[in-house]
Amino acid sequence: MGPPGPQGAPGTPASPNPGARVFATGPEQSIPSGSGGTPVIFTATSFNDAPGGTPMWSAGAPTRLTAQVAGRYVIAAEVHWDEAAGAGTFRELNIRLNGAALVASVLTPPVTGGAATGQSVSTIVNMNVGDFVEATVDQNSGLAIGIFVSPSISPEFMMNRIGP
Repeated sequence: MGPPGPQGAPGTPASPNPGARVFATGPEQSIPSGSGGTPVIFTATSFNDAPGGTPMWSAGAPTRLTAQVAGRYVIAAEVHWDEAAGAGTFRELNIRLNGAALVASVLTPPVTGGAATGQSVSTIVNMNVGDFVEATVDQNSGLAIGIFVSPSISPEFMMNRIGP
């Protein structure tokens, strides 16, 4: 692994490959059973590049990462379900493009015995300026289940431009 890249010091040009990494810091987000895809809400950033002065994530649209530069992006999301009940047959984590197109998905059975069910998903997507992605979740326990919150671990969502 090489040396770390530029840290974005004042006066340095914007990265040609901007990125953002967001996570939640507040209470667990309650996910209803059979929601069809509830967007995960994020509240803080590890980094949030702002090419042209516009960040990829904002508190005004806390479920979205938005491309500010056209190109090919690697996108990843991770959640850990609070499995107190462990009921139902699936937990689902998706990445959706522009609120509709499903571009990545993982479907797993819940872990029993009170342990958390962890899921991660990633993909590479061509995006235009203004396109956005969201991490959405669903489950079928018959009850609302929380997404376990551990800053920088769950939930987390990230995207980075990897090329034109």
